[in-house]
Formats: sequence, structure tokens, C-alpha cells
Amino acid sequence: MDGRWAGKGAGLALLAVPMADAFDFTQSQIQRNLSNYLGLDGAISIPHTHHCGGGVTRVLTQSTVNHLQVCPVLGRNSAPHNAVRDVLSHLVVQNGVTNAAVVERRLTAADGGTFDADVVFFDPSSRARVILEVSIVTIESDTSLGRGARAGLNGVNAQLRAREEDKRNHSVVRRLLNEAGNNTIFTPIVMSACGAMGPSMVAFLKEVYGRAKATDKFLMSQQPALKYTWNTMVTSSFWDMRLSIACAATDAKLQNRTILHENTLNLPSWRSSPTPIPTTRHTRRRASLPLPEELRHEMQHVFDFGIENCQTHAQPVGVLAYITAYLI
Repeated sequence: MDGRWAGKGAGLALLAVPMADAFDFTQSQIQRNLSNYLGLDGAISIPHTHHCGGGVTRVLTQSTVNHLQVCPVLGRNSAPHNAVRDVLSHLVVQNGVTNAAVVERRLTAADGGTFDADVVFFDPSSRARVILEVSIVTIESDTSLGRGARAGLNGVNAQLRAREEDKRNHSVVRRLLNEAGNNTIFTPIVMSACGAMGPSMVAFLKEVYGRAKATDKFLMSQQPALKYTWNTMVTSSFWDMRLSIACAATDAKLQNRTILHENTLNLPSWRSSPTPIPTTRHTRRRASLPLPEELRHEMQHVFDFGIENCQTHAQPVGVLAYITAYLI
């Protein structure tokens, strides 16, 4: 294994025990994560015709099939991001950091510039407004591989730190933080697509878990509203696992959706001839003939039998079932 699955939290989704709702995932999701972890193609036949969106079609080979792990089609960019965002908003409330957290809040700087923050809440301890900004880095991309993702833990952490700096240097964020009298804490929450956490995220979670311990919420048995498993019996293991699954399992789900969608599009098709072929056989529509009176009465009796039994037994088995029983 190279550095693409390095970092704190990377691969935690592979250790999840699906015995609680928070850690529920499908067999196809775990298979996709395992395929990515082991560097296998999974359910992909090489060469693979990939429909990249915008009418662009490309043929993926063994050296380019990793594009399926980064392609943004079918909502792959937004779904893991939103899943992590929602878990974070739950995490800060459940662990006593704040009473309420708002997602997708638009903030306005003094000069009128706006910024859509992922999670915003008020921290009574520091009496500050806290902004959490989520970003997912795909280590499997050609760009990331070229920047040293294969160099191991240091290479992955360098990319996560670089994304953190990009978030901090956002022009509106800098103006919000530099406003006179402003008391705002901005924390970039950066993860790799396989669940590795950036340094700022690790530091933030460490503080949250410390708060949980101080308020007697560190043991999951002290949070009866949440169901946990035998390997997530403390707050840190529970929420680290939840965040990893929110990121990696959701990403695997979207990859599977893309592959299934493309396997369907790539099925061979036989189109009918655009020119209708005239047939030599001509038939003439026959006039309807009246039924014999005895047969008509017998059919009406059978139908009435079916209706009566359906109403009597009040079961949605249908008239046809009772008619069949009568005839037999």
C-alpha cells in the first residue's frame, strides 16, 4: 500500500462494524472501498468507456482507470462533503460544545462580500462564533499523485495542509477574521476521500473530545440517544468512525453509481431499421360477434363470484384469483 491510504482516520470505514445505524453501509460500498484500498479494478472491465459529463466520452485503460475515483459526475463532489458536514453539525451538539449548529449559513463581511459557511455555531466556552469549512481531497487524482501522494504519510499530510491554507486564504474569510471587534474562529475541516484527517481537523476533534470528557460524555454509554458498537465505545472512536464512513462510504456509493450507470450506457443495443419494411400480408379487421346468451350469463356469474369473495375476505388477492379458483 502506498501513501494514498495514509493519515489519521484513513481506512477507518474498513473497520466499521455495521451493527448500528451510524455505521450502516452496503456490501457494494465495502467492496468498492476494498478495491480502492488494494488497487483493484473491481467491477470495471478494462478498457472502460467512461461518460465524463458534458457529452465527453473517453476510454479508460489500466493507467487511467483511477479517474473513476475522482470524476464529479452524478454528484460525487458534493455528496461526501455534505455527509461530513452533517455529521460535524451533530457532533458539536451531541458532545456539549454548543446547543445548536447551523449548516450552509451565508456570512457577509463589512464590505459586502459573502461566504457560504458549511457549519456555524456559537461556542459558549470561548464566546466566539465558530466556522467549520469542509473540503474533501481526492488523493487518487492525477494531480495529487503528481504532488507526492505516493510518498507516504508526509506526502498526504502536505496536501491536506495545503488545502487548509487555501481555505484560510479565501478573501472573504480573511476579511471576516480581520474585522475590528470580530470574535470568530475559522477551522478548515479537510479530509482525504479515504477518510484521512488534516492537522486542523485532528486538533479540533481533540478539543471536542476533551469537552466531552469534562462533561461526562466521553463514554458512549453516557450518550444513550446514540447506538454504538463494541469498537466504538468511547466518543473519540465513535465520531472518528462516523466521519470516516460519512466520507469514504459515501464516496464509494457514488463511485458504484457511476460505474453502474456507465455499464448500462455501454450495453450493446440493436436499433430498428429507420425505414419501415412493408409487409406483404394484409389482414382485414373482423366485426365483433355477440356472445351466446348462455355463455354471457356464465361469465357474469363467475365475475360476480370473484367480486363477492374479495369483499367478504377483505384481502388484496384480486378478483382473478377467486375466478381461477371457481373455474378449477
